Amino acid sequence: MAWLIPISLALSLSLRPAYRSGEPFDYLVGGRAIYEFHAYCLEWERENGSCFLNYAAYGRRGLNKTYYMSYSTEVVTGKEINRQTILIGRDILLLGVGAAAVTHEYSNPRGAVTFSAPLPGDGSLRFTTDFNRIHVWDAETSCRFNADGGIVPFMEGHLLHDRRTYWRAEIGLEIRL
Repeated sequence: MAWLIPISLALSLSLRPAYRSGEPFDYLVGGRAIYEFHAYCLEWERENGSCFLNYAAYGRRGLNKTYYMSYSTEVVTGKEINRQTILIGRDILLLGVGAAAVTHEYSNPRGAVTFSAPLPGDGSLRFTTDFNRIHVWDAETSCRFNADGGIVPFMEGHLLHDRRTYWRAEIGLEIRL
C-alpha cells in the first residue's frame, strides 16, 4: 500500500498582471502530489477574468540501466492545450533522445521523436516533433531552498508551446512526508 502514499505534496501560487486593461490581476493556484515514479498536478487559474481548471500527470521509470519509459498528459484549458505523450528514451551523456507516440485530446496518435537537455536547477528543455505538424517545446526549471524539517520552499518556471504558448513562474512550499 506504500504506492498510495505520496513522497511529498506541494502547493504553489503564481500572480501576474492581466493582459486586458481594467481587469484585476491573474493568478494560478496549484497543488501537486509527488510519488516515487509519478506526479499529479491540479491547478485553478484565472486569466483575463475567466477561470479555468488545468491538470497534468507525469511518470518516468527505468526499463533497464540504459532506457527509460515516460508518460505525460498536460491539459491547459484556457490555452486549449490538451497533449498526451508516451516515450521510450535514452540519455546519452547529458542529452536525451527518444521515440514517442503523441496525441491531442487522446485521439489520432502520431509517431514523433523527442530531444532533451538539462537546464539549470532541477529542470529540462524538451522538444517533441514529427517533423510535420507536431512541434512541442516544453521547458521547466526549479530552485529548491534548503530548509530544516520537511517543508521546502521553491521557485519554479514552466514554458509550454503547443499550438499556443503557456508560461508561468510560481513560488510554493513542498511538504515532504
